[in-house]
Amino acid sequence: VHGENIHLGGTLYAAGSLTVNNSVNVTGGQHLIAGGNVVIDGGAILNSDVGSPSAIPFLVSTGGSVTLSGWSQTTALVYAPSGEVQMAGFTSARLVGAVFAQSFRTLNWGGKTLLYPVGLGNRTDLPSGSGGGDDISILSWKVSSQ
Repeated sequence: VHGENIHLGGTLYAAGSLTVNNSVNVTGGQHLIAGGNVVIDGGAILNSDVGSPSAIPFLVSTGGSVTLSGWSQTTALVYAPSGEVQMAGFTSARLVGAVFAQSFRTLNWGGKTLLYPVGLGNRTDLPSGSGGGDDISILSWKVSSQ
């Protein structure tokens, strides 16, 4: 998907890989689920219309990795249980939400921002939320005025 404004009315499933790039603006606050790798790149904006932490959707790669790069702005709970989540590239990438993955890395220089909305801790569909266990912790953080 590239170069368009797209409003999703329901969950989007891709059997293989999923790439969203070239200034696409995806709205609707719906889940995106792919069997392969997921790439959000090239100024793509994903779920900017989601206001409440309780409404942040999942971005899932069931069998691959997730890469956020190239001035992308993503609002999602990124889940890659058997893969890596990367914030990559020589430009800024911004994620509002959380990462649940086998590993998480930032690559190359350029500003990468991960904002964790405090209200996520109240969600019962997340580990360590109101109904979850104690198997996830935030290791370190930097307070931002954004």
